[in-house]
Amino acid sequence: MRRLVILFSALLLLAGCATPAKELKGSLTPPAGMGYAIVALAGWAFDPDSATLEADYAGENGQPGGRIYASLLTDSLFGPEGSSPRNGKLALLTLPPGQYRFVQAFGYYKQDMGFLSGQKITRFPMNAPFVVQAGEAVYLGEIWLDLSYRPELQIRDTLQYNLGQIQRVWHVNDTSALRVEILHNQQP
Repeated sequence: MRRLVILFSALLLLAGCATPAKELKGSLTPPAGMGYAIVALAGWAFDPDSATLEADYAGENGQPGGRIYASLLTDSLFGPEGSSPRNGKLALLTLPPGQYRFVQAFGYYKQDMGFLSGQKITRFPMNAPFVVQAGEAVYLGEIWLDLSYRPELQIRDTLQYNLGQIQRVWHVNDTSALRVEILHNQQP
């Protein structure tokens, strides 16, 4: 049974990795009239096997919004060759040009309280704007959630690590056109 679970997890991982590689076809040039936003969603939890992450973004002026997910059990971030993988997901968002903002993130994780066990949900309000331009790819950094005793959200510049996945897993060798604008979480 354990082998079956490991095999299924590996297939899910490979399926998730193949999608951006197929879509990108070796280039960071988005489809006509669209733009790419690349953002990592990662985190840490005492029990990563039961933890999932979510980050919600909204469009402004009628632009669509959406949500990205990461499971700390099945999703992995891959860095440069020889580095260890990390828990999380590198998301490729194909969006119409416009202004967007990450509005909130959630961490869902198991919390044991004596003989009781339950799912804990921690919400992290965000106000992190970003701009998508037609014909361009923008790297936004990493939204990192610490789901320990003192939950917190950090936005990190992990470009050098994430370039490993873009190049080795997504098969994009030329990243020179990638615009880097790390998210800034503005307090209301």
